[in-house]
Amino acid sequence: MDAHDKTTWTIEPVCFGEFPILEQSAFTYMRGFGEKFSAPSIGFVLRSKLGTVLLDTGPGSQSGDLGLHSPYTQTREQEIAPALGAIGVEADELEWVVLSHLHYDHSSNLDLFPNATFIVQAAEVREAVDPIRPQRGIYEFGYEGLVPPWMSVTSRLRLVRGDTRLFPGLDLLLLPGHTPGTQGVLVRTEAGPYIIAVDLISVLDNWGAGGPDDWVSPGIHVDLRECERSFERIRATGATVLASHDWRTFDQPKYPAR
Repeated sequence: MDAHDKTTWTIEPVCFGEFPILEQSAFTYMRGFGEKFSAPSIGFVLRSKLGTVLLDTGPGSQSGDLGLHSPYTQTREQEIAPALGAIGVEADELEWVVLSHLHYDHSSNLDLFPNATFIVQAAEVREAVDPIRPQRGIYEFGYEGLVPPWMSVTSRLRLVRGDTRLFPGLDLLLLPGHTPGTQGVLVRTEAGPYIIAVDLISVLDNWGAGGPDDWVSPGIHVDLRECERSFERIRATGATVLASHDWRTFDQPKYPAR
């Protein structure tokens, strides 16, 4: 057996800014009406002896004045380059960036990664150029003078179709529901598997809010039945879940804890 077959990875969440006021029911479907909370925009640095991979690149600022999205704030320390630099990662040297989906808050700032290949599901690209009307704003598609950020790197997109092994110990799982081409990352670590299901599980309340089988679909979705099937897939992995817009993800600076 190749030694790489047993490769393990670490996971480091990085804060790329904050959404200071959000509606809870936009994250937990049919629950939390009128409740407000703040949420981080999180990227995930995945490292092993095989290299470094970044999952998601945070929101940009190009459409901040168009009223398309919830307001967000970003300190200098939370900007991409310094935020990654603080944990020893140089954005302009990264070779692999996984885009979980093409909503603006997960796929902006791509010009800061001039040497990267961007991995995205083909189904997501198709959706991004023909989104359902309620999601046009978060795809930033169809507005005069506004070009979705991923369109500037089409020559460096690597399209995958369904589940894909990116590296030993690092698997991309197609998890539709939030969008048709949402992909999560299943990460093998020394402490067992972790899964980052991104905006299918934005907050931990999406996963077992009232018990192990009480999944709560995201309020922003294209297909509730697909969400349910994706939750079933996640449970079948037996992996520990990390949420993509939940401050509790920063309870540990690195997963697994050492």
